[in-house]
Formats: sequence, C-alpha cells, structure tokens
Amino acid sequence: ITMKAEAPPEDPKRDETQIKGNNPLTGATVVNISPALIDEFGQLPQDSGVVILNVGGGNAAGLGLARGDIILAVNGAKVTSVDQLQGALKNAGPRWQVQFQRGAQILNLTVSG
Repeated sequence: ITMKAEAPPEDPKRDETQIKGNNPLTGATVVNISPALIDEFGQLPQDSGVVILNVGGGNAAGLGLARGDIILAVNGAKVTSVDQLQGALKNAGPRWQVQFQRGAQILNLTVSG
C-alpha cells in the first residue's frame, strides 16, 4: 500500500500583513492561523486567530511583543482575522488596550499616545 501525505489546508488564507500606522503593533508581521500554519510554525495555544510571525523594528518590538504571540483583542474588540485586526487598529484612539496570548498566559498591554 502506498499512501501520499497531503499538506494541511491553508484555510483561512494566511493573509501575511505588516502592520503600519500609529499603533502598538506597528512593525509586526501578522498572519491568520490555519492548519497549514500550525504545521509549519509548530504547536500554538489557539487553532484560529491572528499570530505574530515577526515583530520587526517598530512599536511591537519596543513593547516586548514576540513571534508566536496571538492577538486576542484590541480595545475590547475580539480579533479573529488579519482583516479584523486592521479594522480595530484603524478605529482606535489615543489609548490602546491589546490582549494577547503567549503560551498558556493571557496578557493585557495598555499603551497611551
């Protein structure tokens, strides 16, 4: 018997995006979590949502965010996709609350300015 292994599905699409603008995630490259990404990335604590692929050299790095952090919410708005994250970042004001998961910990970051 010969079996051919298939790659895990990339659903939702990765939608790799570098965050720009005046917000706490500037500089970070984020992607949607999918079975294909989990296969490539390794174990993640969530099987859906948005994960930081790279922090880059902007605000995200300066605030201590890291590769593998999963963005859960921005200013109380739940984030389940890159599109939702970008919308939440555009609609925020001078004070930011970012909830993210690192490993088993849920962390909250508050930034003014």
